[in-house]
Amino acid sequence: MGRQEVSERFRVTFDPLFLAEPARMAGIKRLEQEPHIEVKYPEPGRRQEFKPSELADCDAVITVFCQVTEASLEGVTRLKHVARFGAGFDAVDLDACSRRGIVVTHAPLGPTESMAEATLGLIIMLSYKIKQKEEVLRGGKFSVPRELIGTELMGKTVGIMCLGSIGGRLAELLAPFHVRIIAYDPYVSQERFAQLRATSVDLHTLLRESDYLTIHCPLTKETRYILGEAEFRMMKPTAYFLNTSRGGLYRDATLAKALREGWIAGAAIDVFEDELAVKDNPLIGLKNCIVTPHGVGRSEGMIAGIWRYTREAVLKSSRGELPDFILNPEALPPEKRARAKVSPAFIPR
Repeated sequence: MGRQEVSERFRVTFDPLFLAEPARMAGIKRLEQEPHIEVKYPEPGRRQEFKPSELADCDAVITVFCQVTEASLEGVTRLKHVARFGAGFDAVDLDACSRRGIVVTHAPLGPTESMAEATLGLIIMLSYKIKQKEEVLRGGKFSVPRELIGTELMGKTVGIMCLGSIGGRLAELLAPFHVRIIAYDPYVSQERFAQLRATSVDLHTLLRESDYLTIHCPLTKETRYILGEAEFRMMKPTAYFLNTSRGGLYRDATLAKALREGWIAGAAIDVFEDELAVKDNPLIGLKNCIVTPHGVGRSEGMIAGIWRYTREAVLKSSRGELPDFILNPEALPPEKRARAKVSPAFIPR
């Protein structure tokens, strides 16, 4: 009888990265308390992608870093739901999941406040060269060299690439600084631009006119390596570049060259092309680049917010209901697709 009860429970596994992070494991423990849910613990150790054997006997998987690929799903028939723990979704092969009828969700609103606030903090750090001033003081000098004189935000142009939840919230936080906001996002309505008092521009105008260019878009086939050497050369030599969204939107070596050769003044980077080999990244040693380990906005509020949406999505799936923030409605049969609560980040493919 006991074996039958276990087999009927909704089985959930998760990214092994969670095992090393108590804040994330607290959410797993709460999920484990649900009587109809069984949690399958993965083998410890960070890895690039799930193996089919880890997913084959599960109904849902929660992942933050470990990828769900075509190879991960080979021979997997039970899996119904992939829940991405966060806003980005490039760790999941949406097409592979859709072909198998596996719904993919994410938690786009969970990181919004923390990431917008953290990005604003980075903008201010770049403006006033706070990192370099700290290094001067720690080096034994109580002075501000002429080359470290800062610049006010007021009157400057801030360019936002992708005006989604985080980019939009950043625009709201910038309002008291009386900056001009321009944005590039072909998927956002003009009503949204007007609401945020942002001017819609094309990508090249964004690059040429921004004093601060901050990226908040997902990594997709459309955005992968969207910025190359030609695009960075369009920017002002006094401009600052920020990326707190995803690596792979440009080559890190290209940005490093732009910083070394003075095409732009500085950068603040939270994400990288290969985050398993980041110690060899050319951006790490540059003095005009603030670097953080894909966690600049990580806060108690962010983790709690992401868990709230992720947990609710998994619970809905376990009850046979459609979860919110679906990224691939094409995975659903037509009669369910019309009722699906599609993610604002969904882009028809």
